[in-house]
Amino acid sequence: GIDLDALRRKAASQGHDQALALSDAEALNLIFMDTISTQSTTTDLAGRGVGLAAVYHDTQKLGGQIRVSTKAGQGTTFHFILPHLEQGDQENERVSF
Repeated sequence: GIDLDALRRKAASQGHDQALALSDAEALNLIFMDTISTQSTTTDLAGRGVGLAAVYHDTQKLGGQIRVSTKAGQGTTFHFILPHLEQGDQENERVSF
C-alpha cells in the first residue's frame, strides 16, 4: 500500500506545508500532484512524479474519476470511472495511455 505519512512528508518538503495536517483520504490525493513521488531513486519507469498526475489529468479531461483504495502491506487498487461516449460526442478528443 501507499505510505501516507511518507507522502505527507514529501509534499511538505516541497512547500505544501498543509500536507502534514491532511486526513488519510486527503493525503491519498497527493499522489496525483506533479512532482510528488516517494520513490528514493528514479528509474525509466518510476520516480519522477509525473505518471499519476498525467493519468489524473487525462481522466479528468474525459469527464471521468479515479478512486483509490490502499492498505498497508496489501497493495493499492485504482478504479477508473469513465463516461460512455457515443461516436462523435467529442470530436478530435484523443487521449492515449
